Amino acid sequence: METLKKMSMMAVIKLGILRTELPKTVAKEVEMMEARIKSDPRNWTYDQVVGELCRMDRRLLYKDLGPLLDKKVAGDVLLRCSLDVLLTVLELDFNTAMRVTDQVAKLKMVVRGLDEIVIK
Repeated sequence: METLKKMSMMAVIKLGILRTELPKTVAKEVEMMEARIKSDPRNWTYDQVVGELCRMDRRLLYKDLGPLLDKKVAGDVLLRCSLDVLLTVLELDFNTAMRVTDQVAKLKMVVRGLDEIVIK
C-alpha cells in the first residue's frame, strides 16, 4: 500500500481532483492517521474498535464505550453509525457519541485513501 503522502502527489481518478488541492492541514492529518492505524478499520473486531478509539482520543474511556462491546460493533459497522445511532441505539452519552463521531469521520478519510485508484 502506498502512503497517503505519496498519493497526495498523484491524480485521483475516483474523485477527479489532485490530492494537492486538499488543504495541507487535512492532508497532514490523514497522513498522521494512516501512520497510527495499523490495519484497515473495516476489518477491526469489536475489541479492536474500542481499543483503537481510546488510542485515537485519550478522552474516550473503555467504560464509556461499553455499549460498543455489548453490541459487538465491528469496524465496518462503526463506519456506518450516525450520531443518532450512537445516541439512541447504542445509548452512548452525548460527549462520548460526539467524540466517536469525530473519530469515525477521520477513519472514513483513511478508508477512502485505501480505496482510491491512483495514477502516477
